[in-house]
Amino acid sequence: MMLIQEWKDAVVHALQLVVDHETYLDDLDKSLGDGDHGTTVARGMRSAIKGLEEECEYGNQVFAIVGNRMLEAMGGASGVLYGVFFRASRKCSKQSEMTPEYILELFETGLQELKKRSGANLGDKTMLDAVVPAVEAVRSAVKDGETDVRNTLRLALEGAKQGAESTKDMLARFGRAKFLGERSRSIMDPGAASFTLFFEGLYSGAAVQKIGDAE
Repeated sequence: MMLIQEWKDAVVHALQLVVDHETYLDDLDKSLGDGDHGTTVARGMRSAIKGLEEECEYGNQVFAIVGNRMLEAMGGASGVLYGVFFRASRKCSKQSEMTPEYILELFETGLQELKKRSGANLGDKTMLDAVVPAVEAVRSAVKDGETDVRNTLRLALEGAKQGAESTKDMLARFGRAKFLGERSRSIMDPGAASFTLFFEGLYSGAAVQKIGDAE
């Protein structure tokens, strides 16, 4: 179990980790798109971090603030897709204690909205290729009776990493990158990379809190 303040701190940590990799994400995007994915996502996440200075009572409220801020601050397709993933949490139950089951509810609801709005499928070399395996990993963990939130987030990260890595073997089917044909192969999709960084930050933020608790 994780309390709401711990969850909010982990989310802020995750957002900051993506911001810290702005240049890396821009460099990935220079090979496939406009070269501004890192800059755009970082702008939205800085705004989301600012938004999370307000008090939160529920886990879904944290994600909703992130989604609202990112939609307001970001432009382009990435802004909309990130925004809908997080803002979909408004449809979720209100809980002040984070459990693997509740995290699955948040992630699954976001994924459903992301699929609906993007029109992409697994294997199209998009952010979905990282998000889908992350959510599947959480779903499997819950099914197997996992009760540790931090371990659940670690499994989500492993799924996202494998998914993002797999985009190097894919041909792009969305955005400007689809016109590159074979030249889009061997490069990781920037959206999959940024979402993987977010999952990495969630886990590392939660793990730091666990060390603190132990002390």
